[in-house]
Amino acid sequence: MKSAQSLTLSILLLAFTTNLPLIFSEAPEEIKDSKGVPISPSGKYYILQFNGGPTSGGGLFLASNGNSTCQVTVMQDYYEGDHGVAVKFSTAGRSSGAIFSGTQLDIACDHRPSCASSSKWVVVSDDFPGKWLGIGGAGDHPGKKVITGTFNIQKYNGGYKFVFCLSTSTCYDIATKDDGETGRRLYSFPTTFSRVPEQVLDSQSSSTSSAEKYYILPFYSGPTGGGVAAGKTGNSTCDATVLQTSDESNRGHAVKCSRGGRKGGIFTGTPLDIEFVDKPSCASSSKWVVVSDNFPEKWVGIGGARDYPGKKIRHGTFNIQKFDAGYKLVFCATTRTCYDIGRHDDENGRRLVLTNKPFEFASYYAPTRDYD
Repeated sequence: MKSAQSLTLSILLLAFTTNLPLIFSEAPEEIKDSKGVPISPSGKYYILQFNGGPTSGGGLFLASNGNSTCQVTVMQDYYEGDHGVAVKFSTAGRSSGAIFSGTQLDIACDHRPSCASSSKWVVVSDDFPGKWLGIGGAGDHPGKKVITGTFNIQKYNGGYKFVFCLSTSTCYDIATKDDGETGRRLYSFPTTFSRVPEQVLDSQSSSTSSAEKYYILPFYSGPTGGGVAAGKTGNSTCDATVLQTSDESNRGHAVKCSRGGRKGGIFTGTPLDIEFVDKPSCASSSKWVVVSDNFPEKWVGIGGARDYPGKKIRHGTFNIQKFDAGYKLVFCATTRTCYDIGRHDDENGRRLVLTNKPFEFASYYAPTRDYD
C-alpha cells in the first residue's frame, strides 16, 4: 500500500520586491516565509517541508505521469536537497500586499512547460486514489475531470498547510502520496469539516434539537473528568469560565444550542449560539464567548465584554463536528479560520480552550424534571 504523509509547508524566499510592515492580526494571520517575512503576491517562493530531513523530501516540481506526455502534475521531489520550482500566489484584484491565512488564492508555478496552457494549479480527478494537483485547464487533462474550487493556506503545527475548498464548508487538506513513478503527488483528502452536514445525535442516538437541553460529557466516561459547567478561575468572583469538572460523576450544567433564532435539529458545521440553561446572577448572560488575556490559551467563558474588564472578547461562532466516535466543539473566527476546543488544566477543573487537541464529547439529554 502506498504511503501518504501530511505536507507541512515552509515557505522559502526566492525573490521579494516589496518591503511590508508587520501586521499583528489575531485571526486570520499573515503568512510568513522561512525568514519570518510576510509573503506577497509580488514574490516568488519555494515550497519545502517544514521539518526537513532525509525522509521528508525536497521541493515541488512538474512531471508527466500515466499516459501524459506533458509535465502537468505537481509533485514533491524525493531528494531533500532540491528546492524544486518556485511558485507565485495571487489574490483577486491585488498585485501586492500581505497574504493571510484563509485568503482565497490562485497558485501558479513560476515555470510553464510549453505543452501546457498555463502553470496555474488545478485539482484533477481520475482513477488515481485521490484527487491530485496539476496545472493548466481541462484541455491539459483529456478524459479527466478538473474540480472547481479555491486554494488557501492555513497554519498547521509549526508551519503551514495548503487547503483546497469546494465551498466555505467543504474543504480538503493537501498532502503527498507516493505515485510509484517519479515522486510524491500532491493530492487532497477531507479535513475536519464535514462534507455533508449530519444531524448531531445525543448519547442515545436520538436527534438533538435547539428546543432541548443537554449535558456535555466526555465521550468515554471515567477518570478523564465529568461534565461541562460554569466555574470560577483566576481572580474572578463570578462563575464565568466554562470548565470541565474533575469529578466524573458530576454531569455539569445543562446547555442549549440555538441557530440564530431558528428552531429544529442541530447539524454538524451549523453556526451555533451555546448557553447554559441557568445563568449565574453575577454574569450578564450565560451565552458562551471566547476570551483572550494572559492565560496561555484563549478560553471559553460566558457573558459579554463588561464581564471581562481588561480582557478581549473574540468574535466568531461555535459549531459541532464529528470527531472519531463522538463529536468536538469548534470555534470559527471566519468561515475559513477555525479552532478546535480542547481542555487546559486549571485550579478548579479544566478550562475549555482553543487548541489543536479536541475534547471528544457526547451530549446527554437533560430531562425537564431536572429544572422543575
